[in-house]
Order: sequence, then C-alpha cells, then structure tokens
Amino acid sequence: MPRNAAPHAAALDVSKDKFHRGLCIINALLKACAKRGWTTGTEWQIRTYVNTVMVDGKQITFRLRERCRQVERELTDEEREDLKRGRPVYHTKILQPTGSLHLTIKPGAGVGPHGWEDAPEAPLEEQLDAFCPALQRTVEALKARHHQWTLEQAQRDHQQALIEALKRHQAAWNTRAEQLWSEVGAWQQAEHGRGYLQAARRELLANGPPPPAQNAWLAWAAQVIAATDPLTVVAERDFGPWGDDHPDQPFAAEYRPDHQPRIG
Repeated sequence: MPRNAAPHAAALDVSKDKFHRGLCIINALLKACAKRGWTTGTEWQIRTYVNTVMVDGKQITFRLRERCRQVERELTDEEREDLKRGRPVYHTKILQPTGSLHLTIKPGAGVGPHGWEDAPEAPLEEQLDAFCPALQRTVEALKARHHQWTLEQAQRDHQQALIEALKRHQAAWNTRAEQLWSEVGAWQQAEHGRGYLQAARRELLANGPPPPAQNAWLAWAAQVIAATDPLTVVAERDFGPWGDDHPDQPFAAEYRPDHQPRIG
C-alpha cells in the first residue's frame, strides 16, 4: 500500500484505491485543527510517520490507515514443487487491503487511545465531528494525570526527605549513645583508679609521711585519673542541637520526639 515517507506531508497508510479518500479525510482533520489554532505536523515513530497535533501544550499523534487481512498468495511453480518435496516455503501469506479505513488517536502511556473506523451504518467521514472533542478530552486527561503525578511526586519527595531526616536523627542518636557508653566506661575506670590511689596512699602513709618522690607520684596519678574522668568536663561540654535549633526540627511533627531508635 502507498505509505507516506515525507516529514513535511500528512501521513496516511492506505491502498491506492483509497488514497484520494484518505487525503480528503486527512485534509478535513487538519483544517479542523487549524481552525482551533492547533499546530499540526508529522513525526517518525516505529518505522513510519504519524501525524501530530499540539493542543494546549500537549502533543498528540493520530494515524489514518486501512485495515488489512492476511490471505494466501499464489505460489510459483518452483514453490509448489518445494511443497511436494517437503521443503519449506516462506512468506506464503500477504496483507490484502480491506477497504475499511481506521482513524486512531494515541496520546501516550496512561491514557487509552481513541479510534473510529468505517461501519455499514456510518462511514468514517460521518464520524469526524468527534475527532476534535476527543483531542480536547485527551488533553484534559493528560493534564489531570500530570497533575496527579506531580502531587504523588511531591508526596514521594516529602517522604524521602522525612526518611533522610530520620536517618540523620538515628545516626546522631547512635553516635551520642556510643559516646555515652564510652564515657560510662571511662568513668568506671576512673572510679577504679581513685579506689586504687586511695589504697596506695593508705599503704604509703602506714610507714609514716611519704618522701617527696612518693608524694609527687601520688599527685601525678591523681592528675591522670582526673584527666580520664568525663565528669570533670561534663559541665563545660557542648551537647549539640538538642533544642529548637535542631536541624531536623521541621520534621518533629512527623515522629515522636521521645522515641529512641534501636542501636543496630
């Protein structure tokens, strides 16, 4: 069948017998689009050109084609001889135009196509009045779908931001918890050190006043223990943003602030 292969011309896929009729239908559709201020053109898609129309910023494609059916073709003498000998013969069926024209709109994924075709009670020419309203409805459906997608994307972005905030909250909580237990261990070690130092002092004093060297060692040991005791600096420590200036404060309403995440 003749098939348009020029990007500057209207696209249709019909037989030679229906070519003039197809041109008339395409011409009527393009005039109806131009009357409404819609821009039309053609675009290459999947081995063929299709017609395009821009409606309110949305591009829609439509095709006019003639339906075909598969029929057995006449075999050559050589092919008939191959069949008798059991040899394979390929492409024994061909597409034959039926004379029935089919007009379809394909807006894209998510919105089903619209279509009209010849019927005994109504040829395609009598159904063209429904073409432009269908384009408008399709555009409205596409806009509604895009709006819904935008809302869903905003919700996904918010949820992702919340997840990231909770991850930061848990990481900070884990870090502080690890630091706490590290300080507990250091404090326990300091407590043991002070107990040992008291026992050593009592042992040294049991034989009278200790000499200067032993007093110097006792003073040095007390300094070492005090330096390792976290309680000596707890009052001066910067505990970080635990108040209203916490970086995750905007997300505070999304989770219970008294919830302590599990340390993994």
